[in-house]
Amino acid sequence: FFFLGLNIVEAQYLGPTEFQRVDVVTGLSNSTTFKFSPDGRMFILDRIGGEVVVYRPDAQSKVSAGTLSVFSDLEDGLVGIAIDPNFATNNYIYLHYSPLGFVGNRVSRFTMIGDQMEMSSEVVLLQWSTQRNNYYHAAGDMEFDSQGNLYIATGDNSNHSDYALLDETDPDQSAENTSSNTNDLRGKVLRITPQPDGSYTIPPGNLFPV
Repeated sequence: FFFLGLNIVEAQYLGPTEFQRVDVVTGLSNSTTFKFSPDGRMFILDRIGGEVVVYRPDAQSKVSAGTLSVFSDLEDGLVGIAIDPNFATNNYIYLHYSPLGFVGNRVSRFTMIGDQMEMSSEVVLLQWSTQRNNYYHAAGDMEFDSQGNLYIATGDNSNHSDYALLDETDPDQSAENTSSNTNDLRGKVLRITPQPDGSYTIPPGNLFPV
């Protein structure tokens, strides 16, 4: 499965050199990420609109699961999703997004009830400040490993360049302030272990505390 324009398509294998394209989900807008739950549903994110869309392969239909209010300029927005390893019993999903009411990014846990995201169930696991002064380099992908650790990719939140920017006269133009700073969560791959109560622990082997 992969994005092709505004669609998610499946390449069906027909032979050693032959594939057939099948449009699975069409008419999407600003979608950049999707993940499968253990029951086969596809969770699709609309980065700019903040919408979570659930596609059911069995019914070949999609439904809006809920919409977050997001800051969606400068590559920010609803940028990442992870499915809890115990989703079959707890129905937890984790969303990485840029909230309107906080100048930064956030990873929150939500509970799914059927195909609907229970908005009042939000538990904020982790958040960090960013700057929104017309510079880029966002990120957002998330994934669980086999030990229940959640990996979170964060952008360095500085301007584009062939190399890491170093401008000590402008903190928004310097990666020294973000990815090169071990006291800042930007420009990193974070690893935490979510707990049932909505907190997290730091797994052994992390280079720096989160």
